[in-house]
Amino acid sequence: MNKTLEETKSAKILIEYLGDSSKVVKETVIKILSSSKIKHQMAITSLSSKKQAVRESAVKVLLKSSDEKVLEALNKALEVEKNEKIKALIRDALNLESDLEENNEELDILKYCKQGLKGNKAATIRWLNCDTLTKVKFKDSETYAESEIIKYMLVCYASCIEIGLSSEALKVGELLNKKDLSKLALEVLQRWLDAGAESKKKWVLPFASVYGDYEVISLLKKNIEEWPKNSRGAIASEAVRALALNGGNEALIIVDNISRKFKFKQVKNAAASALKFAAEQMGIDIEELSDRIVPNLGFDVRGERIFDYGDRKFIASLTPELTLEITDESGKKLKSLPAPAKKDDEVKAKEASAEFKNLKKQLKTVANIQAIRLEMALSSNRKWTKESWIRLFVENPIMHKFAIGLVWGIYKDAVLTDSFRYMEDGSFNTKDEEEYELEDGMVIGIVHPIELNNEDMALWKEQFENYEIKQPFEQLNREIFNVTEEEKKRNTVERFGGTILNGLSLLGKLTDFGWIRGAIGDGGGYYAFYKEDNNHKVEVGLNFSGVSVGYESEEVTVYDLCFYKLGTMSKYAYINVKTQKQNTISIDTLPERFFSEILYQVSRALVSKTGNNDKWREEK
Repeated sequence: MNKTLEETKSAKILIEYLGDSSKVVKETVIKILSSSKIKHQMAITSLSSKKQAVRESAVKVLLKSSDEKVLEALNKALEVEKNEKIKALIRDALNLESDLEENNEELDILKYCKQGLKGNKAATIRWLNCDTLTKVKFKDSETYAESEIIKYMLVCYASCIEIGLSSEALKVGELLNKKDLSKLALEVLQRWLDAGAESKKKWVLPFASVYGDYEVISLLKKNIEEWPKNSRGAIASEAVRALALNGGNEALIIVDNISRKFKFKQVKNAAASALKFAAEQMGIDIEELSDRIVPNLGFDVRGERIFDYGDRKFIASLTPELTLEITDESGKKLKSLPAPAKKDDEVKAKEASAEFKNLKKQLKTVANIQAIRLEMALSSNRKWTKESWIRLFVENPIMHKFAIGLVWGIYKDAVLTDSFRYMEDGSFNTKDEEEYELEDGMVIGIVHPIELNNEDMALWKEQFENYEIKQPFEQLNREIFNVTEEEKKRNTVERFGGTILNGLSLLGKLTDFGWIRGAIGDGGGYYAFYKEDNNHKVEVGLNFSGVSVGYESEEVTVYDLCFYKLGTMSKYAYINVKTQKQNTISIDTLPERFFSEILYQVSRALVSKTGNNDKWREEK
């Protein structure tokens, strides 16, 4: 009895937070209230709240309840609820289909949308001047959809509190022309941006992302990169979440890249969260998702793509450097895709020309992102099964070009047992240029030079030079860092100590490698950078003389490098010596590749050094 009373009391308190402005708080409350029948019944009254956020949270609490009182309350709520997103949630809870799903063929879509616009709901989108927006045809038709249909789709998104999909709008969108919708999405996004990109109208982001094509993706990417520089990290984070809703490979690759390598932690974390959600929906891990979303950009297995002008056709072929080589049907090389001529089919030629321009942008973006991702795979010791390696690096024409520029290894119990090269013709070679065969069950990774002896390294370098193979990033010539005996004794790395450089340069280069600045103390100053590694459960700290946020362009002095238990140091601006010692990890316990890569990143971050401070130990 006491337990029930306590549960009731705690539920009463928690219900007050169903409409909290903090997403984390709200999600935590929903999770707790979803855990028992008593709490479910306590949440029923919140279904009639005047606040949309509270009603939405209450429905989420009751989503999986089978209690008769709850189901009855949800049915009553559905009858009076006006918000389309909440109505969709209630239908999910009751396992009901909307009128759109039940009677798709018989339903009068115009009448349905007009009904959904009643009560002056279109007032929320008045700023868009909807009647001047791009017209949208019905699918497989030359008839344009009435403005009320488009307005209803916009209102569906405008009624959403958080970034997400609108099931109602998606159903309506299925009846419309995709190309027209993508033009509309771009226009809506551009009008929002031109009007100052108000966060209150952030619903534009998911609408534009869901229906937009590569132009929308590119525009979102550009603004995601710019907003945090102007203290708009929150809207940039929302845009990243929206971008993931696009579902296309190009969009997800950009989100993936942001999650790995972005200067602003808030946006980076939002991207990681969006990817994690997408991976969970597919039942795979994030790395596998990252592999699956690599696009082929329309190229066949030979790395060729045809552009049809009607009477003339042109072939764009991928070069080893991932540039485009153009030939006509006779095999004659051309400098670029020619301009449409009078004898060409006007529509086909125009479309082919536009597609080619987009392809060049897409190829550059994908190539840059995959080069970064593969170097990170080298650094983090990422592995593939033989089957997943072939699917990614042999069957995908873009990744095929990367694969032929690297030395690959066979690993058993995380130890390199053999190395090979993937040839342009699809065969495999050893360091001695003998044919090699991949066997089932093999585990494959990118070889790190620290794993190769001098003889093997020399043979691989000679082979790559003889075949004039340019590597996509430094692999064989990568600088190696080994732990010294002195470093083992003191458990700190001081070999970079005393280096003087511009603080902004240090910040920029380290964040490019996935480091984050330390906690900010009094006066806005911070005195360390951290790199968190979940695989090794290690947190690396680079200590320096310190700089204040917004004044990073001052010169700073680098001190030392320390290794700690994951999650113990980066959160605190001031740490006492005792705590530091308790959480320090012995350097000689670190894997060789991991240690070398951390120092490689720091070394690369210090290339713009301006001097040396011999008295750094005294100043520390």
